[in-house]
Amino acid sequence: MRALGVASLALTVLAASPALAATPVALWKVGDDGLTNRNFDALEKAFGAAKDFSLAQSGEGLVKVEITNHLAWRQDGGTLHATAPYSISRAGAAPLVGEATCTEATLPVCADEILSATRTYLKNR
Repeated sequence: MRALGVASLALTVLAASPALAATPVALWKVGDDGLTNRNFDALEKAFGAAKDFSLAQSGEGLVKVEITNHLAWRQDGGTLHATAPYSISRAGAAPLVGEATCTEATLPVCADEILSATRTYLKNR
């Protein structure tokens, strides 16, 4: 009987806990070539699926994630390697600038790198 009371209390506490608010993020890109557009689509999908972010255009605490130029690429045999330059910024904080690398066939890898960098950026700011 005591175990049932403890379990009931635990469920009550969990139900009363407020959910963590998702961080609003605005995604931007420079460049409109096919490779950059496909990478941006993967980026939107990654952030859209992340429970800790919500896609937005404005709002308090907005984080801006930008593909700052078209993706650079190089052909190596039958594989196209891509580099996605990005910037992550938030009002009042210094931006983080970096590059994500992947292949044309694995563009979600670039998106996941940028998503991970955004989480790290927010932890350190």
